[in-house]
Amino acid sequence: KVSNQEACCVSDSSSQTSKMADSKSTQEESIAEFYTQSFKPREYLDNHFSAFDGTDEKECVQLFIMKHLHQTFDSGIFQGKRLLDIGTGPSILSVLSASKYFSDITCSDYLEVCREELQKWVDGDPEAFDWGSYFRYVSKLEGSSSTPENIASRLRKAVKAVVPCDVKQRNPLLDESAEPFDVIVSSFCLELACDTPDEYRAGVGNMTSLLKHGG
Repeated sequence: KVSNQEACCVSDSSSQTSKMADSKSTQEESIAEFYTQSFKPREYLDNHFSAFDGTDEKECVQLFIMKHLHQTFDSGIFQGKRLLDIGTGPSILSVLSASKYFSDITCSDYLEVCREELQKWVDGDPEAFDWGSYFRYVSKLEGSSSTPENIASRLRKAVKAVVPCDVKQRNPLLDESAEPFDVIVSSFCLELACDTPDEYRAGVGNMTSLLKHGG
């Protein structure tokens, strides 16, 4: 069982979104408006990511994400050069392992504050969140050939852009000229952005429109 202290920001966000949805009829506030007005990326990172010590002694959402994405990309099933992460948020977890196999990664998020927080780390800003314990854990997953420092360096090199996205738009990247991607990943995004099954299905269709043929 994952405690509130161990859960990552996306998990905590999901819980708060559920509460928001329950009261939406009386508050008349959309999920998008809620996040735009209330979400504080650095506060979530500090409260829900900083306790991770780089080990797997305690099960938590972070471990689930890193283990499964490592296994997914290490399988060799998903190949190519360009990868898009839809709904990256302020976190780098969803692209940590991907950076070993994809040299051109685009991260995206609906909120400007999330994009700014993520860009701070990409730019090497000393005030950015410290992801050191996560690099150490992924280094253990990958083996001795990948040091935490090498993983951080390769990820910064691989992330070519941090851009706006909206899964409810026909083109989620809002740019009709965007070159198709070999692989698209997304974690805890559609579940939060879409209010109904029809919106969810439409969101999946909008995302896959950005894939290359056969991607």
